[in-house]
Amino acid sequence: TRFGEDPWALTFCVRYGEQDVPYYALGWEEAYVRATPVGRIIRMIAWVWDENERTYAALPQEQRAQIGFVPYEGLIREPLAHLARAAAFLGTRLTAATPRFVKRKGLPRTSRTSGREARWARLRAEATAEERGILERLTEEYERGVRERCGVEGSA
Repeated sequence: TRFGEDPWALTFCVRYGEQDVPYYALGWEEAYVRATPVGRIIRMIAWVWDENERTYAALPQEQRAQIGFVPYEGLIREPLAHLARAAAFLGTRLTAATPRFVKRKGLPRTSRTSGREARWARLRAEATAEERGILERLTEEYERGVRERCGVEGSA
């Protein structure tokens, strides 16, 4: 709801009819205009996800091998293990300051799922059947990506 209204919403917009829509709604402007705020968010996340997947798939294998993936859930639950894995991927190591940094950030966190079901219920209630389908597809693709690219189970 902020695009074109709030000067702090720093996203490039294009004019569609009487309102501004974010550039990533190009090609589905009418759906963007008709959607509820929750539906817009779901569709925008899907657009960004799909664009990232297309870009990654188009890379030659040698460039894909230069990209490391870190699952968010793993990072917050087992930060030192995942940071060590990222450091090894980058050819570096953790330092003595790493555990202090992790602690300052309030990690690890194990209770991230508190209130999750209520949030999911709200999303499902405010989304159309099509948007719920998009959300389910994104969840499946994320979980599959975590397993395949990170070698661990996810928890979206």
